[in-house]
Amino acid sequence: MAAWIKREAERDLAEFYPNDPDGAIPMAYLWARTVISEAPTTGTIPTQLPLLRTLWLSKRKDFLRALRWVRNQSGEIVTDVVPLQLNGKITKIRRPLLEIFTPTNANEVEAGTAKGGSVTCPITGFTTSAARVKEQLK
Repeated sequence: MAAWIKREAERDLAEFYPNDPDGAIPMAYLWARTVISEAPTTGTIPTQLPLLRTLWLSKRKDFLRALRWVRNQSGEIVTDVVPLQLNGKITKIRRPLLEIFTPTNANEVEAGTAKGGSVTCPITGFTTSAARVKEQLK
């Protein structure tokens, strides 16, 4: 019975939890609430920011793991452009990409995006106020 439930769940959820490009099956997915950066830019695609207090995943002595922003050769944060329903319309947004890594020291792990209710964009450095974050999350 358990094997049947596993097969059915894998089939039903495959579109939401795909295998990695190399065929590996992910062990876990991370989820975070998000808001749209309110950086005063014109003519650009808005950036969706995860609300992360820290980028650390594990500080256990023999199992240090953290998230870091994926960067291109110029050091700029890489983003995916994806469609999102925003205010009743489908619009394109940018999502900064994260990867898991094993830091060799604490200085390698950047600060999270959220602090005191506000959120700071890792791309532009612009901080969206706590009041505006709260408004978006309504």
